[in-house]
Order: sequence, then C-alpha cells, then structure tokens
Amino acid sequence: GKLDLRAGRHPLLDAGLSRLRHEAWGEEGQRSAVPLHLAMALEGTRTLVISGPNAGGKSVALKTVGLLCAMQQAGIPIPAAEGTVLPVFSFFHATVGDAQSILNSLSTFSARMGAIRDALRDLREPFLILLDEVGSGTDPAEGAALGEAILLHLHALKGFTLCSTHYEAVKARALVTEGMGNAGLEFEEATGRPTYRFTMGQVGASRALEIAERSGLPASILEEARSLLPEGEKHLREVLRALEAEIAAHERESGRLKAKGAELDAARRGLEADRQAAEAERVKLLATLPERAAAWEAAFLEHLKADVNRQSVRKVARKAVSEVVEQAALELEVEQPSTRTAAVLLK
Repeated sequence: GKLDLRAGRHPLLDAGLSRLRHEAWGEEGQRSAVPLHLAMALEGTRTLVISGPNAGGKSVALKTVGLLCAMQQAGIPIPAAEGTVLPVFSFFHATVGDAQSILNSLSTFSARMGAIRDALRDLREPFLILLDEVGSGTDPAEGAALGEAILLHLHALKGFTLCSTHYEAVKARALVTEGMGNAGLEFEEATGRPTYRFTMGQVGASRALEIAERSGLPASILEEARSLLPEGEKHLREVLRALEAEIAAHERESGRLKAKGAELDAARRGLEADRQAAEAERVKLLATLPERAAAWEAAFLEHLKADVNRQSVRKVARKAVSEVVEQAALELEVEQPSTRTAAVLLK
C-alpha cells in the first residue's frame, strides 16, 4: 500500500557509465543523476501529476519510478537509498514517448489513446500506470479534459498512477481532488535552466517562453507570444507562480520550525538529564541517610556523655571541696573558711 522511493536514480544515468553514454550517444562531460525522492500511498496520494519545464526531467522521473519498480519485482538490486519501500504490482503500463506510425496511420495522439485503451482493457489491481504528457497531441482544451477524465477513472481504482503534463487544468484537478497530488521539477530563475530537482507538493510551470528564449528564438517573437497569451491563461499562470512561492515560503518556515524544534528537544533533553542527575543524587542521599543518622546520633551521644560527666564531676566536687576545706582547717588548726570562700574554690 505504500510506494516510498528514496534517492532513486535511473541506472543508465550513473556517472560510471559516462564513457559508454559518450560512445553510444555522444554525450559530453560527466554528469550524475539528481536523486529522486517520491512518496505515495493507497490511503494517501495515489495519483501524482508531475509538471515542470520542458526538458526538465518529467519523463525521466516517470521512467525511473517504473524501471526501479520493475527491477525490484524481478529481484534486481536497485540504485536507491535505505528505507525505500516499493509495492508488488499485478499490472504495469507505461505510455512514454512517441509511437506514431505512418504505416499504421497512427498520429502521436491516436497511438497514445490506443495504448491507454489496451491498458484499461487488461487492467488488474494493484497496478502502476505511467502516462507521459497525458492528453497531449490534440486540441489543448479537449486534450486537457480527456486527461482529467482518464486520471479520475484510474484514481477510483486500486493502484498508483503517475502522469506528466503541461496542462494547467490537469494540475488544478490534482489540487482539488482528494488523494491526488502535484509534484514539480525545479526551474532556476537566475540561470534560466532546470535543476532536475523533484519536489512533492509543488506545481511546476512549463516555462516554454523562457526555454524558447534560452534556445535563441528572436526577442520579437517571444514578445508577440507573451502578448497573445489569453488573459485567463495569464491569470492561471500567476496563480500557479503564487502557489509555488507560497510552497517555497512554507518549506522555509517548516525548516525554521524544525530547527527550532530541534533546539527545544535539545533543551528538553538537557533538563531531563539534570532531573535524572538530581534524582540520582536524591536516591544516593536516601541510601546513605541511615548511616549518616547513626553517625550523627553517635556524635551527639558522645558529646552528651562528656557534658553529663562534667556536670556529675561538678556536683560531686561541691560536696568534696566542703569536706576537704573543713578537714584542712582542723588539721591546720585554723578558722573554718566561709561558704563564699568555698564557692570561689569550686569555680
């Protein structure tokens, strides 16, 4: 019931295969795949709409999820981090790429619709379905509506569906439907380039005009294109950009709160350590209290004994002095001393 892919990487994009990629396809330079973090659940988000810039990594994300799920189900170790959990599926389907055919009189759109038709006919639960650019290749309004309908149909069943899209209506559908979610590929405004970083909960913009500008299209054409954008489309793009900014702000605030929470946890642990130390000291004191009390009692009694002895000596001494003085007077044949004199002798 859970699909939790942590730091997943497409095997063919491993940095160790750079030389082979260069020989096979002429790839220049050494590049490492940006890890993909993705979490879905049948009781949570089970349908995911992936959006973002052209050439930003949407199709690669779909292929990575599908390939790694198929590999683990075949018992092949996968390039992913510890903690990854992937389900066992009864049915796989992927409509990725262009299957148009002149011989079979298939356009891009009709080929994709035929593949989806076959998938729906043979579908078994639980399933994993990957749809690249769902509803594309035809009238944008009809294609978007068809994409929404396909997703809603699959969403009602037991399985995971991932699709990529540039249609704002499909992105909006994921925002308002329980159990559907958005994920976006990041675009760096400063450089005008995709970063290939995948973020759950983010709505990605297509950035077609920015990418066309980076590709060298004349500025006059780009300006004309911007002026021709429908007002509703402009407004929706502004809303999506505002959502992106809000999500980024929430992530920053979440990071700040996590840091604050970590500080509070550390302080709480410190207080708990102090409490435990004080408790240990109290237990130790209670354990030695009988011994200490006995020592205090012995010392007190010793002091009391000495004091009692002194008092006894004084009492005996008073009587003895009188007798001594009297006897001394008789023997010396002198006058008996007064009581006051005897008292002075006793001091």
